[in-house]
Amino acid sequence: MDVMTLRAWRALCCLLLALLTACASAPPHLPTPQPPSAASVLSRGVVAPQNTNDEEGRNMALLFQGLYALTPADCGSGRPAFHCSGVLLRGGQYSAAFGVWNPNPNSPKVGGVSFSWLRQDAKFGKLAFGYDAGFLFVPKDYQGTFPYYPIEVLCAYPIDANSDARGSFGCGANVRHPATSGPCQAQGITTTAAWLSHYRLVTDYPNSHQCGFTTKTGTPGASTMFALLPSTMSGLGTLSFQTQNELIVAEWPQNIVGTIPLAAFFYAGGGTGLPSAQGMQRDFIRAGGPWRPILRMTLPANASAHATFEYVSGEQAVP
Repeated sequence: MDVMTLRAWRALCCLLLALLTACASAPPHLPTPQPPSAASVLSRGVVAPQNTNDEEGRNMALLFQGLYALTPADCGSGRPAFHCSGVLLRGGQYSAAFGVWNPNPNSPKVGGVSFSWLRQDAKFGKLAFGYDAGFLFVPKDYQGTFPYYPIEVLCAYPIDANSDARGSFGCGANVRHPATSGPCQAQGITTTAAWLSHYRLVTDYPNSHQCGFTTKTGTPGASTMFALLPSTMSGLGTLSFQTQNELIVAEWPQNIVGTIPLAAFFYAGGGTGLPSAQGMQRDFIRAGGPWRPILRMTLPANASAHATFEYVSGEQAVP
């Protein structure tokens, strides 16, 4: 999809959102593009949400299917691609004692929270720790004017980085390789070939040896560095598909259910995670959050397949 088509699609979606939520006092129903093909996305239009949860759920599934299919190199104005494309997700397991949407207060990675980013050119077949449920954040460019808490992606790794053993919120050097596993930019590693060469310098714990792309707002060249993520994942071959990538998001406050940009809960296709996702949805609403749908997210079965996002009315814990 070229830049002008992306901008036109985003403008159309945001215009629809503004018209639908101009008088809203609660987090808005989010806009929904039809899943691209690049040539047809504008001609096919958008599906206008109605005032029912089922309609919002179906539209949310379409939104994430579209975001998965979009593959811009960046979002313009020096902003990395996660602001306008791809699916930013965090896996988890339901617990009645802890809201999965909160940063884990017991995490050794103080100040940083691990996510993964799924896109048709940055795909993987499983979630961290074998999780089969979790939640999805909506990208900044699709949040409209509602004052959501600003989510900051601090850094990104093409493959799980053992970030609990890294400093600087999970973006620093790993204790296994303290001299050579710090941020890529600081080491002069700025190309796909250089990243892969650095990754392969060691045979013991290469994931811990990898460097990360610094993406914090204000970092020079952040969008260019993040744009290397799909190609570095591709360069890792089957290893990449078998192990999810890792993005570190700056920790947000506990229990901000009214302003956290959580767009949906999900369970991995296959069904075992559905009870966990239902518990998350139920407790989020009990905690005062708005209704958010549960989506059936089916990860690619192989490197040639694609992820899918579906809404099923009968799978909602809260209709």
